[in-house]
Amino acid sequence: MHYLNIKQLHEVFISHFDNDHAGGLPDIEAAREQWQFRQPVITARQQCQRGFIRHWQGLTIEALWPLPGNTIDDNNHSCVLRIGAGKDWVLIAADIERSAEYALLYADILSPVTVLIAPHHGSKTSSGRMFVKTVDPQHVVFTTARHNRWNFPAPQVMRRYRQQGSQMHNTAVSGYLRFTFGATTGVHLTSAEKMLSRWYHPGSQSRVWPDS
Repeated sequence: MHYLNIKQLHEVFISHFDNDHAGGLPDIEAAREQWQFRQPVITARQQCQRGFIRHWQGLTIEALWPLPGNTIDDNNHSCVLRIGAGKDWVLIAADIERSAEYALLYADILSPVTVLIAPHHGSKTSSGRMFVKTVDPQHVVFTTARHNRWNFPAPQVMRRYRQQGSQMHNTAVSGYLRFTFGATTGVHLTSAEKMLSRWYHPGSQSRVWPDS
């Protein structure tokens, strides 16, 4: 956020409280005096459940999962968000696994999207064949770390998206990704591979080294 010169946060969505999804929250909380918050943090156990919908600057933000009243904080009950407008939609599938995918399919609330953040980082326990076919993403992003111990994304998962015709992106290779949607220009993609500077968050012990 410092690198992108972002100085204002309107909302923060936490899918669930596994460290790889919520580990940066203390840094955001510590920056409250520098950044302006217009809404409180939304957590998986509070508003981020099916039925939540918000219209913001021309976008629709909608929670598809978990069901209302959920109090379980685990992968399969993590918050699934659909965000977009017009013909371009992004589905952020958090860490849901096959049973949650089936529940969404049964509810008949999934539809094709422009960008999918792959469920559970591309784990073999997610991205079932019918889920992939129904969501039919133009782009699918596997949010993974280089040399991750789980070997995400799984080969069989990549094969399903490849057969669906989706363009696949792995953050372990590309680093930071930005998708820009234009009414006439289509989808434009920018990655950290194009950023020449090496940087890290002040006070953090972990450095980020974009591929060169």
